[in-house]
This record gives sequence, C-alpha cells and structure tokens, in this order.
Amino acid sequence: MHRIYRASRPFRPDDGFALIEMVVALAIFGLVASLVLPRVDRDPGPAALEAKAYEIAAIFRDDRNAAMLGRREIVSQIDLDRRIAISGSRSHAVRVPDTVAIDLVQSEAEVVPGGGGIRFYPDGQASGGAVTLHRGTYGYRISVNWLTAAVDVSPVAAVAMQ
Repeated sequence: MHRIYRASRPFRPDDGFALIEMVVALAIFGLVASLVLPRVDRDPGPAALEAKAYEIAAIFRDDRNAAMLGRREIVSQIDLDRRIAISGSRSHAVRVPDTVAIDLVQSEAEVVPGGGGIRFYPDGQASGGAVTLHRGTYGYRISVNWLTAAVDVSPVAAVAMQ
C-alpha cells in the first residue's frame, strides 16, 4: 500500500517571496559595495609604509653595489614632485603614495629642483643622506652613511617627525 503525504497547508502563490526579496537585497548591496569600495581612500598602514621604505633601501643597495662593481659613480634619484625613487643603475622605481610625507636630507652637491639624490662612488663611499617616509604617528627613515655607503632602515618616532 502506498501512502501519499500532503503538506499541512496548500501551496500559495506568495510562497518563497521572502527568499527572492533577500536575494534581490543582497544583489543591490553587492552592486553598491562594488561601486563604493574602489573609491575609498586606502592609506598605507605601518606595514605597507615599512615595505615602501625597504623597497627604496633596496634601490640604494643595488646602486651602491653597481657603483663598486662597475667602477663608476651612480646616483639614486629622489623626485619629490613626482613622489618617486629612481634607481641609477637599472630601470626600477618606487612610487610613494600621495598620503605619505617625504623628507629628503642630502648633500648640497646633489640638490636639484624638485628633489635630489644620493651618489654612490666606486670606492664604496657615498654622498650620504636620508629619506624619511611618514604618515600620521609612524614613519621610517632610510639612511645612507657617507663613509661606508651602508644603507639602514629604522622606524621614526612621531615626536621626532614634528
């Protein structure tokens, strides 16, 4: 004997309407989010700023090594107007976001309008200088020792930046 079970209530035309409303609401939310989120200003946090500092330090180290190996002077350029650090030995550059402040301390001989640079000599010395990247209460300084051309990245306290 086969039994057929029937639902306790008959089918109505509005059954499942709440599910459709939910799907439509989620679709609208997703569309709005996809339009708004790319426009949100994504400022670099401390880790992203530290990564930029190490990228610039890598440019300085590459240029220092290329100067000694190639037995020629090489200048790492810092363009403050375009907010970019440019390698003098190879085609590599690091762009700094607009929300990050850049301070450049350099030899007077390397000053050019809109920026300057750090010169590396074949004997392992450099013109010396420092680039400081900071935003809000955190920052990083990339220092180049003039005597040894050693490149160092160090955090900078908020008090020291103001």
